[in-house]
Amino acid sequence: MSETAIPQEPKRSQSTKQRKSSMFKPRTSKNQSFSESQSKTGAETKSGMDSIVSADGSSRSRASSIQKQAPAPLSICLKHFNILGIIGEGAFGKVKRIERKDKTRTNYALKYINKKKCIEKGATHNMFRERIVLQMLKNPFIVNLKYAFQDDENLFMVLDIAEGGDLRCHLDRLKTMKDDVLQIYTAEIGYALDYLHSNSIIHRDLKPENLLLDKDGHILLTDFNICANLKDSTPKHASGTRPYMAPEMFVGQPYGFSVDWWAVGIILYECTYGKRPYKIERDNPAEAFETPLVFPEEVYRTKLTVPKNQVREEFYAGLLQKDISKRLGSSNNGLGFKDDILTHPFMKGIDYALIGERKLQPSYKPNTKLLNVDSALVIDELMGGGDGLAYKARKSERQRGKSVGEKFTTGFLKLFGIEVKEKAPEEPKPKTKEELEMEEMDLYYIPYNHELPDQPVMSMPNDKKHSPEKAHFEDEDSPQNEKMDDKQSRNSSVDEPVAKAPVIDEKVIDDVIVEHPEES
Repeated sequence: MSETAIPQEPKRSQSTKQRKSSMFKPRTSKNQSFSESQSKTGAETKSGMDSIVSADGSSRSRASSIQKQAPAPLSICLKHFNILGIIGEGAFGKVKRIERKDKTRTNYALKYINKKKCIEKGATHNMFRERIVLQMLKNPFIVNLKYAFQDDENLFMVLDIAEGGDLRCHLDRLKTMKDDVLQIYTAEIGYALDYLHSNSIIHRDLKPENLLLDKDGHILLTDFNICANLKDSTPKHASGTRPYMAPEMFVGQPYGFSVDWWAVGIILYECTYGKRPYKIERDNPAEAFETPLVFPEEVYRTKLTVPKNQVREEFYAGLLQKDISKRLGSSNNGLGFKDDILTHPFMKGIDYALIGERKLQPSYKPNTKLLNVDSALVIDELMGGGDGLAYKARKSERQRGKSVGEKFTTGFLKLFGIEVKEKAPEEPKPKTKEELEMEEMDLYYIPYNHELPDQPVMSMPNDKKHSPEKAHFEDEDSPQNEKMDDKQSRNSSVDEPVAKAPVIDEKVIDDVIVEHPEES
């Protein structure tokens, strides 16, 4: 009997096996592939050669170099953060506390600016300037920029978080501050100003709201929205918050770094006596400075006495000197921090070397367990349900996906012989001024990531590089000021020119009204 042959399974070709196995291989994640392509591209664009020569003269293959290079971090956007709550508010947006969605859970402050509001207020120039300045600055007493990005509605800046809130919050709570605390605050503010002035930058809006405290009580300067760069031109327009502006800013004369030292004097006076020394009227602001500077014996609206200190009074009077040439800090062309401020008897015992190392510890340390935020902002946020801030894909990305989908559908239908009537391209409509400015923001507001080396510095659009400076000041509402109410809104808006300043012929930008008592 013959044996029946058992049929054998036909052998698959090698290519068939490879195809089958590849079907079940786990796909590389999108993030991983993007990171690897970034790493590869970054390495390959450095040289057109097949090998890389080291500093010691040895060479290694390009492949080994690419393998050793760590993948570059992904571009950052809002989806990489958890939004925790509001900590501040401005004219064009808010400041919120955010948390990085990674193992570090690092907290930051997210400042976001609504594009349309920014354009409506004519503040695009200020926004670009602040972003450029923040990317340039690196100082222990200035909030540093970490990331920047945008979506279709907002421009975002991720900054150092100040756990202690702003100085205004603490001044409202304490009513007055001790000399030893103000001595260290002066040293840290002065250190930051000396750095700014050395880089030709005037802050122009120093006030308690723009001085933040970290968890250890150290000062951090913020809000460079209306800073000026003396390399561009010498400013003559009134810019700042009216009660903190120096006399020379109201008369249309050129001014320099000394206006910041005047503001320091107003802040210190307010921190000691609970009110500001001058009541500046809208119609005739210069008249306020004709009144003599007085030093009360009690803290305003309290029964707390202010210990008499002649050295302190002389220091404040020196900062609030109307004659610029005699004002403390004005020597050496406005770079007088070391020569004028630190040598004054009020600053006795302050070692310059210790300031920059943050080794001067203020005796007042903020309680980070408390809500060091204006309670009105939190209540408004809760009652209003928030502003719906969330990650949104860019319109260009959505449009790109739509176009791909339409092309796929059209091709699929044509494959089965179904005729598809394609839409005729529409004639482009002329773009509005707002649309043009929106496109400008898209183009010039480039992303920034401090983790990546050699980040490009954002440039100012050509039409804004040489545009005339706009008068910008923040004011107080007279009726509320008459009531001497310390609990007013920080973000009401008023548009008006500064009186008796003939050079001001541009639209005035007012974004924050801060009401606090002045000398009656």
